[in-house]
Amino acid sequence: MSLEDFLEEHDKKEALTFLHDSIQQKLTSSTTTISAEPSKTKQNPFKTSFLLQMAFSVGAETMSSTIAESVGQRYRDGPMEVTELKDLIFAGVKAKGSATKGTTFLFECSSDNGLTVSVDGEVQGTVNSVELASAFVNVYLDEKGASPSLKENILQCCCAP
Repeated sequence: MSLEDFLEEHDKKEALTFLHDSIQQKLTSSTTTISAEPSKTKQNPFKTSFLLQMAFSVGAETMSSTIAESVGQRYRDGPMEVTELKDLIFAGVKAKGSATKGTTFLFECSSDNGLTVSVDGEVQGTVNSVELASAFVNVYLDEKGASPSLKENILQCCCAP
């Protein structure tokens, strides 16, 4: 069932819950196609991305700490991976001085690689933790999501006639 079909029968809150749960399920359980010939067995990884664009300038420490803190509140496996995420964001912002208006952050959440961070198109690195990627998705799509306007935009873009 598509999000558009689901929204026709349910309210927006239920549609967002459906979207969130669908992404989490795909992220945490990648599909494996098994063949009688081992060389033809392959993974079908799932990936979803979040592209954030700065509307105002902020320093490297503030930007990296804010995102890491939000993810850390939703991550249960310990601080090491959250610190690694913070360090990747910090390095990308620090390299350009600060996160100025227009700076882009791409966070790719993948069932086979975890969470990859890019700043202005430059890959900073990957935290190899699907659980951390799942926590990142929750920052934007769970009930306490950081951006209600993002959720509204998702519904408009995915479910527009």
